[in-house]
Amino acid sequence: MDKERTGMLLLSKEDIKSVITMKDMIEADKQAFKMVVDGTVDTPLRTVINGKYDGAFLFMPAYAPELDAAAMKVINIFPHNIDNNLMTSPAQTMLIDGKTGYVIAMLDGTYVTQLRTGAATGAAFDLLAKKDCRVGALIGTGGQAAPQLEALLTVRRLGEVRIFDRDSARVSAFIDMTSD
Repeated sequence: MDKERTGMLLLSKEDIKSVITMKDMIEADKQAFKMVVDGTVDTPLRTVINGKYDGAFLFMPAYAPELDAAAMKVINIFPHNIDNNLMTSPAQTMLIDGKTGYVIAMLDGTYVTQLRTGAATGAAFDLLAKKDCRVGALIGTGGQAAPQLEALLTVRRLGEVRIFDRDSARVSAFIDMTSD
């Protein structure tokens, strides 16, 4: 980081989409999982603070010395937001320079969560599913379903994906939303 630079990048969902693909993210997740297994990253348990409006604030820090970086994701779980057409889990992610302690970027944490979760699905599917697999399954149609579907289709040439949700209307809406 340039010593003269004290500002930070603000990265929207669109900004993030413009610089990383699902394939890239799946490989990054594989690397991150390996770092956890190898013990080269510090990932303390998340801290949860319950709010007075049936919500909770979750703080998830991580530090990767070999990358000279730390991060903090703040995700807030407010299930009743759905009643007001608001997201139930808005989030922000801070990227922190490991040498100076400066916050160098603030990312749309909701999209980062969706992308990371989808990529984790893709990494697991890539490592565990048969190479000639042609049928996939997706359980749930919530906010992380579309990136999970994208990840499944990134690692395998699926001819069919079976989708389940407790609400069949949500399955229909999801299919309409994701169909080309």
